[in-house]
Amino acid sequence: MIRADFEPEVGDMDPRLADALNAFGSSRYDESRKLAEDLISASDESSTRAECVGIIILSHLDQGDFAGAREAADRLRSVSPDVCQDLLVQVNREELDYRVEVSRLQQIVVTATNPEQAARAQLRTARVHQVCGRLELAEKSYRKVVDSYPTSPSAALAVRRAAAVALMRGDFEAAKAIYREAMEQHPGLVSQADGLERIADVEVRSGHIEQAVKSYWGAIWAAPDSPSASERVLTMERLAWRGLTPGYARELGKAVAEQAPNSDLATAACQQLFDLASADGKVQCSDTRATFDKIASTHPDTQAADSARYLLGKLYAAEGQYDAAEEAWASLIAERPKARVAADARVGLADLRYTMGTRAFFQRDYAQAARSLERLLPDLDFLGERGASGRLLLDEVR
Repeated sequence: MIRADFEPEVGDMDPRLADALNAFGSSRYDESRKLAEDLISASDESSTRAECVGIIILSHLDQGDFAGAREAADRLRSVSPDVCQDLLVQVNREELDYRVEVSRLQQIVVTATNPEQAARAQLRTARVHQVCGRLELAEKSYRKVVDSYPTSPSAALAVRRAAAVALMRGDFEAAKAIYREAMEQHPGLVSQADGLERIADVEVRSGHIEQAVKSYWGAIWAAPDSPSASERVLTMERLAWRGLTPGYARELGKAVAEQAPNSDLATAACQQLFDLASADGKVQCSDTRATFDKIASTHPDTQAADSARYLLGKLYAAEGQYDAAEEAWASLIAERPKARVAADARVGLADLRYTMGTRAFFQRDYAQAARSLERLLPDLDFLGERGASGRLLLDEVR
């Protein structure tokens, strides 16, 4: 039978048995049983066949299917009687322990005079079902906590666990329904924003990226002032960019700026577009510049426009378009000196002018070097040691 201390060396195990064990270890129980059944029929090795018997019985046991485990032990007794006998004892012991524990907890639920004590006992009952692989009973028991004790602290945990069990069963629709019901019937347990975010996570797991993006959008505007809202913006745009199209993500960024131009959400939306475009090359940078231009022109003198103009300069600088970057940052500093990003723009501009000046110097274009370094003079303090180097260089080219 399967032994916890057995670590086969390469070449020591039938590769078909290795596949069955891997499936079992990954909780792909149906697959593991199918592989093991096929190998019992195909192999002449008694030890291999015994391992396969163990896989079949234990896979049922892991799922809490005591009847299935006993049936398998009886059916496969002729293949490996010792393994079947040993595991049958384990099956009976675990079923007895399981039933005794569930009975004990349910007695507490019935007799408890304190509702919170009853709620905790029902929650533990659900957990016992879950640990023993009885997932449908676990989900039902978690739901009972929510329906019977909605004001208990245990209820919020029960919602999350019920959805997790539904996901373990591969039932994505049930997981989403659990969150929807909680939002509609017990809003004190799961807020609209948190519920929609969790539904979005389920959509991602099921491969429905567009639906996930829509759910994140709903979560953002259900609680736009939440500390989590900016992080939801980042996740939404990243999902759209990677899972749908960069154009879709840019439209989302513009829509966030449209809806809340003077918010941290707009700043987050612009920053994420910059990060994604920078990672994906010149084509995306060019298209994202157009998006930033549109945001800046549509919502002037707002946080969204300030962020867009600052990041526009960074995109130009990253592409080596230094004159355009210099113009973007200089105009931002002149027109919006009190903007949040003004200090960052000044640092970027100082660094850019230093780069332009030294680059021109080494290309022996001393006139251009002098022009760039002279424009740098007001901001030398932003550069620390490089500022002193820039001053020395300027003295040399004058």
